[in-house]
Amino acid sequence: MKIAIGLGLNGPPLRNILDLGCGPGLFARYCLDNGHTVVGLDCALPPIVEATQLLDVPLLDHYIKACEELPPFPVGVDMVTMFGVNLKHSKEEWFSEEDYKFLFDDILRRLPIGGEIVVRPNHAPQTLFLLNETWWAERFSIIPRFAFPFQMKITKNE
Repeated sequence: MKIAIGLGLNGPPLRNILDLGCGPGLFARYCLDNGHTVVGLDCALPPIVEATQLLDVPLLDHYIKACEELPPFPVGVDMVTMFGVNLKHSKEEWFSEEDYKFLFDDILRRLPIGGEIVVRPNHAPQTLFLLNETWWAERFSIIPRFAFPFQMKITKNE
């Protein structure tokens, strides 16, 4: 759980986290064990449902689609995480830059001032979009921060 420790989630201050593409819920479980409130969001395929139930991780059933809003966030969410999530239109076609813009617009507009998005991309289109700092700054006056391995932490300032 190096990611959670690196984000300071191994203790206070306590956060309300929405983990997009939570998979089996291992990151969420670690955060829950450290006092944070966490809800995982992923499509409710049987292995994901079984794993999140076994780990006692609340699961919001949703399949992220291009240019469609996410479901309502749980009350109080102040951090959205997304680690290695495969966002595709089909098996062959990854989300486009426009699709990512829509998704992150949707997330950022729901977060409170000081809320954060932490993303670790797993493919080139997602990485290239995240590196477009001008787009971020124009829309949200945010501060992108980079870490190694490539991970982006964005804090909404206004």
